[in-house]
Amino acid sequence: MKGILILLLIGLVLVSGCVGQQTDNKVGDVSQKPAEMSAEAKFSCENDNSVESRGYILLMGLADHHKEVWTAEKAMMEKDPKAKFVLIYDQDENKKLQEIGDKFLLDLSNILKNNPVEELVVFGSSAGGVTTSYSISRLNFSGHVAVHTIASPIKGYGFKGIGELFLGQRSVFEKEIALGFGPFQKPGKNVKVYHHKTVTDTILKDHYCGNFAALCDPVKIQDNNIEGSKEFYYSQYDHGPIMGAVIRDVLKCYNTGVDKDIEKEEQDKKQDLALGSICIGEENCKIFCHTSKGACTDYCNKNPENPLCQNSWAYDCVYFSELTFCQKLKVDLENEYNSMNAKIESAIRNGPKYNQTEYEKVLKEVDDLRLKGYSSDKISKLQEKARSNLYIRPTPTPEPPKPPQPKYPENFFNPDIECTSNPDVKFTNIVVRPEDLDLIVPLGSVTHEEITTHTYLFVGNKTPNIYVPVDSVLTDVTYGGIDYGLTFQASCEFIYTFGHITDPVDSIKKLFETEKVEQRGTAKLVQPLTKFKAGDLIGQTGGTQQAHGFDLGAYHKNQANYYVNNERYKKGSFKFYNAVCPYDYFDSQTKSAYYSKFGNFGGVVPGATCGTAGQDKAGTISGNWHDTSSIEWNPSSKKVAFGTDGDVAESAIRIIMSSRSVFFIFRDNPTYKRPKEVTGEHCYEDDKSDTIIYVKIISDTEMKMYVEDTAKTCPTTFPEDKATTYYR
Repeated sequence: MKGILILLLIGLVLVSGCVGQQTDNKVGDVSQKPAEMSAEAKFSCENDNSVESRGYILLMGLADHHKEVWTAEKAMMEKDPKAKFVLIYDQDENKKLQEIGDKFLLDLSNILKNNPVEELVVFGSSAGGVTTSYSISRLNFSGHVAVHTIASPIKGYGFKGIGELFLGQRSVFEKEIALGFGPFQKPGKNVKVYHHKTVTDTILKDHYCGNFAALCDPVKIQDNNIEGSKEFYYSQYDHGPIMGAVIRDVLKCYNTGVDKDIEKEEQDKKQDLALGSICIGEENCKIFCHTSKGACTDYCNKNPENPLCQNSWAYDCVYFSELTFCQKLKVDLENEYNSMNAKIESAIRNGPKYNQTEYEKVLKEVDDLRLKGYSSDKISKLQEKARSNLYIRPTPTPEPPKPPQPKYPENFFNPDIECTSNPDVKFTNIVVRPEDLDLIVPLGSVTHEEITTHTYLFVGNKTPNIYVPVDSVLTDVTYGGIDYGLTFQASCEFIYTFGHITDPVDSIKKLFETEKVEQRGTAKLVQPLTKFKAGDLIGQTGGTQQAHGFDLGAYHKNQANYYVNNERYKKGSFKFYNAVCPYDYFDSQTKSAYYSKFGNFGGVVPGATCGTAGQDKAGTISGNWHDTSSIEWNPSSKKVAFGTDGDVAESAIRIIMSSRSVFFIFRDNPTYKRPKEVTGEHCYEDDKSDTIIYVKIISDTEMKMYVEDTAKTCPTTFPEDKATTYYR
């Protein structure tokens, strides 16, 4: 009597719990559906495909810990060219919903930090949809979000009150689902929510309601829509099949190419290349069965005629060895093993031995037995027998010598020299007294076949002292028989150079005292490095014999001068890409004193600036050009440079080519046009040398040039057949 009373009580509790969800519907009557459900509203795409990046997340259901089950869906998401990440998320059902939601949001936040995207597409499978619905309003993400819950018990079962006493082994998250949920918080306007629902659902109803399944209504269990969301009913699908169907429909909105994968799956289904609804396609099923052998074994034992069920990977013959397939497989594998063993034994006795290719083939044949389920221990012994007795190891090919590694990679300019890092170098001593200078021509002048990367200091008839401006080491010296070139390094990031020093101190002269005249002119690496302090005397100079000028340049690792084709200069000489104004490294007073000497080759120009080595301007002829499109640095290639004698409006145009003197076009010349203003075609007439220079811009990186030394006037049209092509 007592037992009967308890059963009646349990029945009443379950009935009250389920009936509590039915409102005006009759118990168990799912025919009374909402109007939207009766109309079978269809899901349609509403996403904005103008975004450039998105991430996909799929939250698995209750106690679903086999990510391999979602291999096909994951692969389809990854084929979206805009997908930056795909996350198959496994939740811990042994925690409460709040803990699960908090961890999910934290994990997703960390992923977004490393993989920023403009859009998120979130799928909540079964109980994964509960976690998604609970968490989505708290997601810290401002981009577009589309949430799709699929067959999710977002309302729960409503077993509250006295019904809680009869929930059996249900605990934590599963218990929360059994007790039921109130309305979920509405997310922000950037989030769209879609609830995809089953009508009949053996998992939500039969599996979780057990003996009282007739009293539970799947429609009501899923009836807790987020405010502002849309819902869609799929009467044709049960709990399992709806998952893949909905995900595939949604993915079509983001990547039309997924249609081909879906079509392939349909073809596989027609050819019976599927294990019912649990997996489609041989490769997908093979992956699935690797971790879910029990499900595959159960299916194949009931459907042995299925083509995929003829494979050993579809069965767990360790735990189900009594199955007919497993018994036959055992005999077949033993026969294969004996045949392979006999083959190897024969080769040991009679030869020949195996080369690398033959050996690898035998290894694969033997290892295939292992993959089919044969004893790993016996397979290993058979492989060892082949290796020990038959394998001829190939003669190892000696590795090519490794290129020498730099001793000091932190030294940007010379990795063979030790240095101290200091990106903020300051000059604390003058290099020459400003009053000893007649003129400084800044960076960017045209005196060589390329825009100059150093400045010119003119001393007239004087021979002033030259000093070290900052603590440095002398690293390189050149001597051409008349004057010296010096390179000093102040830090790993900064060097400066002098040119045309006619009378250096004895310690520098001694570096070349044993050289013969014919051996001079090449650079000498100073070893050991000679240290100089700020203010130390370098020597005296009268400069070049004709112009009475010497050079001063400076170069900083962090400087990046602009060129139309920067890659050429990054790969080439640092002097072009990293040239800086040396006078900017003095204190303001000393800097002003040097700046007051700035001008062009005609004299000091008040207000002149230090300029820049990068004089390129896209779409014009200004700057450097090369006779090869290859960006590999080639000092011997022919070049041409176009520039002006300073930035003053009246500055003369200077054009110089390899192995030729500079051409001048002065302001009073009718063909005068500053190189930075030349676009399309233009012809210069150098009336001093009876030379015409006709240029034609092809693109930002290509120009054609025609030069005629015996013509006084330009032709009416550009002579294409006589022109030479130059490149940035």
